[in-house]
Amino acid sequence: MLKKYPGSNLDCLKIFSESDIYAKKYQRQIEADYETLNPGLTLLENLNSTIQGIIDLEQTKSDRALDNTIAIAGVGLAISGLTATVATAHNPPLKSYTDLSFLLSPAFVLSIAFSAPFLIALLVRLFRR
Repeated sequence: MLKKYPGSNLDCLKIFSESDIYAKKYQRQIEADYETLNPGLTLLENLNSTIQGIIDLEQTKSDRALDNTIAIAGVGLAISGLTATVATAHNPPLKSYTDLSFLLSPAFVLSIAFSAPFLIALLVRLFRR
């Protein structure tokens, strides 16, 4: 022990290592402490497992909410992309930004008709919670 920690003064520990009385006394005390504290350790391990399970459930809920948000944003971007495509390809060209005549074009109506069920399903899933 003294070789392992040079420069330290560990002379007081020689008393404990050289005497069998102290070794037996403290060995019994350690065993008694272990028996007393071991059931509490099991409870703490169970509590730790329970808390970890709760954290995992909350993380799953958070991930699911993020997935729904990303899906709704994706559908919204798809609809806006289709709208922009139809608006730019509309004949005759739009005269101003306030001209909304492209909303009545068959391409726009079909794009909304095909994407609306997905958007409705995602909104129902989002607000069902």
